[in-house]
Amino acid sequence: MTTTGWDGLYRWVNETKKDNKGKARQLDFRVTSTKDSYRVEGLYGQWHTIFPLVPASEIGKTFTFDGERAVQQAYRENAQTFNTSKMRPDTWSVTSIWHEGNSMGVDVRSRAKGINVSTYSTFTFLLNESRGPMLYFETSADGIAALSIFRSPNSGDDGIFKAKLISSQI
Repeated sequence: MTTTGWDGLYRWVNETKKDNKGKARQLDFRVTSTKDSYRVEGLYGQWHTIFPLVPASEIGKTFTFDGERAVQQAYRENAQTFNTSKMRPDTWSVTSIWHEGNSMGVDVRSRAKGINVSTYSTFTFLLNESRGPMLYFETSADGIAALSIFRSPNSGDDGIFKAKLISSQI
């Protein structure tokens, strides 16, 4: 099995009743090629760029949770979908963006009520023999934050959101 690229629309469907209070029944991702990598957008009412979350020139810059810039809206929508706690960040910053081989990711440091946490989101492209092109999305964290991240509840997913290509036409 081969692919000419990973561009397209991907969808993960929740097969359980565990959906983080209705926030994660289905996740849609739009992937487009860029000069050096891929751009991944998540559909949260409208499309928001979630990789890379910020331009390279803004790595290390601190943002407020409530801001109206596109990067702030994307972070907020993504955080609200995957945060299972009642705590919400006051500020956040991207500490690194990386890509190697078929994977890419973004590392974020957030501050809430004086507590700093780091989260790591990884996007991996794979060819599944029975399901075709797939985008695996996973978020992990250090310390206490690891307890409040919503992970895929689907049987056999090991907490990874395994999104299937539903259309290569974008």
